[in-house]
Order: sequence, then structure tokens, then C-alpha cells
Amino acid sequence: LNAKSKILAMLQEMGFVDDEGEPIENTQKATLEVFRKEHPGVGYLLDYWALLKQTQFDYESWVHPLTKRLHPKLTPGGASTGRFSCTSPNLQQVPAKFNMIHPVTGEKLNYRYCFEAEPGSLVVSSDFSGQELGVMFALSGDEVGCRILNAKGDIHGEAAAGMFNIPFSEVKNPIPGLKGVTYRDRGKILVFSLAYGKTAEGFAKDWGIPLEEAKKLIKGFSDKFKQLTRWLAMSADVASASRVATLANGAMRYVGGSLGRSADAAAKRQGANAQIQGLSAWMTRRAIIHLDNKVLRGGLVGVQLNVPIHDELLCVIKRTPECELGILKAGDDEIANELKKRWAELKKQPGEKEAEAAFEAHVETKSFDCGCEHCAHRYITEIGDSMKAAGEYYLQGKVPAGFSTATAKYWEH
Repeated sequence: LNAKSKILAMLQEMGFVDDEGEPIENTQKATLEVFRKEHPGVGYLLDYWALLKQTQFDYESWVHPLTKRLHPKLTPGGASTGRFSCTSPNLQQVPAKFNMIHPVTGEKLNYRYCFEAEPGSLVVSSDFSGQELGVMFALSGDEVGCRILNAKGDIHGEAAAGMFNIPFSEVKNPIPGLKGVTYRDRGKILVFSLAYGKTAEGFAKDWGIPLEEAKKLIKGFSDKFKQLTRWLAMSADVASASRVATLANGAMRYVGGSLGRSADAAAKRQGANAQIQGLSAWMTRRAIIHLDNKVLRGGLVGVQLNVPIHDELLCVIKRTPECELGILKAGDDEIANELKKRWAELKKQPGEKEAEAAFEAHVETKSFDCGCEHCAHRYITEIGDSMKAAGEYYLQGKVPAGFSTATAKYWEH
């Protein structure tokens, strides 16, 4: 199973071909993922390789004999983007979404559930919702993008509609000739890739399309988000000329290199990317400081910050058994499932926008504090408020509605 050259030869012999009808050339996940539904065995193979990679990290050897905890080394600004780096061991590489269903028992496998909280506590994962999208549209001042985010709209869907010149109602339809790839999927890739300096030549190569078609897709995007497109180009030119990217808060990142065409192209690629990821990193730091001040000065004795993972904060919170979040199964958030069920029913009713606003107001009010000593709702809200405050500080209200925080998961084991 680990001899990938033999696996490739076997799949080629079975008739596995790419979009152009040619035999597949590699066993990369992106190449094989499209065959998962049609050939379940391919899914098992990909899951096996993913699990195999994870089991190579011996986290147990890092458990401290006295505290029974992991104590990694966190370095602010350790990554080139300005984000935290983590070593000894690197807990930032534990997959956030590693949900698999055991083929025999039917149990859900999630690698994060191998890390458990102390008795009477929960692990809480809170992340910025659309952090880099909010940053790029706020920095560029793109009115169309900010308006979509403010209305909690679908940026990637809107991008796809502009790229392909199709109605928004069709963006989730599959692209003819591509197995399971929707117009929105391509729109999402384009949004982030352009921000990170990808060119029409790169899209043409990756997607196997003519260069002119790639340029046409980019033009459709540019016509939709004119201010963002101008800002991306300007940032690239400034970085190329000065070899420095200046963040909105005044911090500077060197994006230089040796003289020459390749170094110049690298500086251009990092021009906007350094600003987007750099400001996102500062935002996460500010959220940490804001939360830490609450813990130290505000008496949030039930909250302990554990690990920042880019746009996400992992905390351990205490909770009383009477709290509504006190009875949870690993990976099965009963409250969230109930809200999703009610939301699905609500969307079928007339007057959707008014009902949505009323529903969100009800959830916001109910979820703040259930009155117990260590209320998990209250602690989670406090974490979210610290993150919102950091976002508001740097974005200054340009995309407040679309730049909220989301509590993704909480679990006991």
C-alpha cells in the first residue's frame, strides 16, 4: 500500500484517466479525490495514507511526567508570515478537519479527540470567520466585496458568477466535463490564489485550460471586484520596487531577494500576501492579549488559553455539570445540531430575512449565560468577544458583519 509507483501503475491499468482522457500521472490527493465516490477503494486508500502520516508523530513521548500535559515551544512571529510557529512538538499540524468514518464500526475518527481536557472541562476551538477574506477586502477598500461580507453573502459564489458570467443561482452546479467540481469551487480557488500572486499562466497549467480562457476568467473576477484587483496590482508593484511590504499597522516585512527576474516575481507574489497574512497574524496576537487581560484582570478563572493555530484559538474551559454544554459526546454537539435542524426548517418559511434576524438574536441572547458558576456559554462568548475586538481594531468596522467569530468544536475527549 505504500508503494505509490505500483499503485499508480495499477490505477492506470484499471483505466483511471484525467479530465482530458489521459492516464493519471500521479497519486496525489487532488488527483485521486475525484474518484472517491465512484471507487470507494480509492477513498480507503487516501484515508490510509492520511492516517499513516499522522501516526508518525509520537506526541505521547512529549507528555510531561508531572503535569501530564504537552508543553510545546510557541514563537510569536516564528513563521515568515508573522504567525506563531510551534515546535517540540508541533501541535499546529494536527488536522483541524480529520473526520473519517471507520469502515467496520461506523465510528467517527477525529485526530483532535486524542487530546483531552481535565475532568470537568471542555476543549474549545474558536476561529475567526473568514479572517483573510475580511482583511483583503478591508485593506483594498473594495466596496462590492465589503458589501457582500456585510450582508453575510457568499464571496466565492459571487466570484464564480463573475468569472463564468453565469447567474448566482447556478454557481453550485458542477462544471461540465469535471467530476464533481462546481463553479464555486473554482471561484474559491481563484479568490485566494490571486491574492497570493498567482498568474493566468499558473491557472492555465493547473486547470489544463488554454491561456486565453484563464485570462478571461481572471477578467470576469476583476470586473466584479475592481478595487481589490487594483490594490493587488499596486501591492505587487510596490513590493517589487522596494522589496518591502508595509502592513496597515505600520509593521514591515522584507520580501526581497537577489536581483533578477525570479526574485522580482517572488517579491510581487508576496506584495499583497504579506499584508493579508501579516495583519491576520497581528490580529490573532491582539486577540490573545485581549483574552489574557480578561483572564488576569477580569477574573475569567475558568478559561485557559492553550495553543494559537493561525486564525484559531484553542482553550480549555471549566464548566459546571448543570451547564447546558455539560453533557456532550465527542464530536456530537447536541445544541449545534438542534440549531441546525431549526435553521433548516426556518429557511423553508416565507420572510426568510426577517426570520433569520430574529432567530440569530434569539440564539445570541440565549447562548450568553445560563446562570451557573462556570457557564460554558459565557466563557465561549468572552473568547469570541476578544476575537471580535481584535478584528474591529484592525479593520475599523469595514466588514463587521462578515467578520465574526465561530466556535467550531468543543469536546471532552
